Amino acid sequence: MNCPYCKEEIKAGAKKCKICGEFLGFSSRLKRFIGLLGGFLSLIITIGSLGLAYLEYQGRIQAEEDKNVAVEEKRMAFEEKAMAEEETRLTLSVLEKVPKHIIEGLARSEFEAADNEVKPVFRMMMNKEFAPAEMRFMELIKRNPDDEKAKRGLIYSRVLKEENR
Repeated sequence: MNCPYCKEEIKAGAKKCKICGEFLGFSSRLKRFIGLLGGFLSLIITIGSLGLAYLEYQGRIQAEEDKNVAVEEKRMAFEEKAMAEEETRLTLSVLEKVPKHIIEGLARSEFEAADNEVKPVFRMMMNKEFAPAEMRFMELIKRNPDDEKAKRGLIYSRVLKEENR
């Protein structure tokens, strides 16, 4: 009988080849099975590692995209704020040329049409308490950026404050 590994002549019924040292028979099949199982497990581990690396890569890409979106949102908010400030500056410069009694009349009409939240602030402004009125108008605008009455009240308050100095 020949050894299936080294092809040398061996005794019939031998469990191990004395030339190459390989086991023969059932133990040989067991060893081959364990080798195949080890190879299969190595392949599974490699594929799993590649999958995890891919997921990590995708996570980093998503995090970078999220960061870019956040930066863009901050940039846009900054630009909107700058535009609003410029609009306020332009409005103030125009209103500074309007006579005081007209501004007071506008403020009085806003006061009469104001809701319960804005009315006390207009009252403070009408009583020439400009600094607290400005602070309160800014709080209202911060809470609700679309509150046009509070925005106009802030502008009127600033103009009247400048004229009363």
